[in-house]
Parts: sequence; structure tokens; C-alpha cells
Amino acid sequence: MSLASLNVAGNLLGGAMPGLAAALLYPGVALRRVSLERCKLGDKGVIALAAGLGAGCPLEELRVGHNSVSDVGFARLCSALEANTHLRVLDMQWNSVRDATALCGALRKNSSLRSVGLAWNKLGTAGAQALAKGGAQQRVG
Repeated sequence: MSLASLNVAGNLLGGAMPGLAAALLYPGVALRRVSLERCKLGDKGVIALAAGLGAGCPLEELRVGHNSVSDVGFARLCSALEANTHLRVLDMQWNSVRDATALCGALRKNSSLRSVGLAWNKLGTAGAQALAKGGAQQRVG
């Protein structure tokens, strides 16, 4: 039996993320759910995760809430999701995301993503409009 779920929420992993991300998302690892909430990842940590979220990554659920992730890290994560075919849940709550445009691009290309948590970010009116436009394009396109 292999490990399917890992919850390391609340551990201060920021500086260790590049190595940890490589280990968690290595092609032979069978993890399906990873919770890295409140780990002080920041943009660098999320970018390290994004590097492993390509088409072959079996991860189905990624929780990276409360990590001070800005538009920079979010955009890289969304870019990686364009090629990903397994991730179903992305929880990005309580970060500093303002621009949802990158997510809209990912949603147009990614048919596996079913739930995205963006509560308590800084989307504002422009972010909400981008999500509404992107959601409409996904349903129609």
C-alpha cells in the first residue's frame, strides 16, 4: 500500500519547498491529496509546486491556503494546471490573489478541475468580473 494523502499544514516549510515539492510530485509517488496550508510557502514555494504539476502528476487535491501567495505564484500555478489532467480540487483561500485572469486561462484548457477555493483573497470587482467571464467561456467553449 502506498501513501495517498499527506497533511503537513501548519509546518513552516517555506525554505524547504523546492526539495519537498520535487519529492511530493515525483513521477513514482502516488500521493492524491496534499495539504500545505499555513506553511509559509509564499510565491517561491507555490512556484516550486507548479513545476511538478504537469500532465503526469497524479495529485487530485492541493490545499495551499494561508500562504501569502500573490498573483505571481498563482499565475505560475494556473499555468501548470493547463496541462494537468488529474487535479480536481485547488484550495487557495486566504492568500493575496487579486488577478483571476490566469485561472480563467487554466479553466479553458483543464477539464478535470472541479473546485477552486479563492475565499478571503483580494479579488475585488476586476477579479470577480474576470472569473465571471472565464466561467462563461468555459461553459460555452
